[in-house]
Amino acid sequence: MMNPKLLRLVDELSSLDEETASQALDELEMTLTPQGLVFDEGSPECIPLMLDLALEQRTVLGSALMYYLANVYCSAAWTWRRVRSEAAPERRSVYDAGVAWEEAVA
Repeated sequence: MMNPKLLRLVDELSSLDEETASQALDELEMTLTPQGLVFDEGSPECIPLMLDLALEQRTVLGSALMYYLANVYCSAAWTWRRVRSEAAPERRSVYDAGVAWEEAVA
């Protein structure tokens, strides 16, 4: 199930009003770190929506949103490297969340 707060922010990010979109991006960055977006329950489903928004010409903050999503990707990649090198059983939940992330990006 999608995170309702993220869904609201995604809707606000798609606003043609620059102030509304900017406030939504600020709230997203302040309340959910890139790593949090990757591993928060219900977040991976929002990632493709944000990618679509960032690529749409009507999105006011496309470049800022892409920068945030690039940070999300870098955070996930770094975490994956660490988890794969550790191969610790207690990190299984992180591995499962990573699979959800890869599916969302795909």
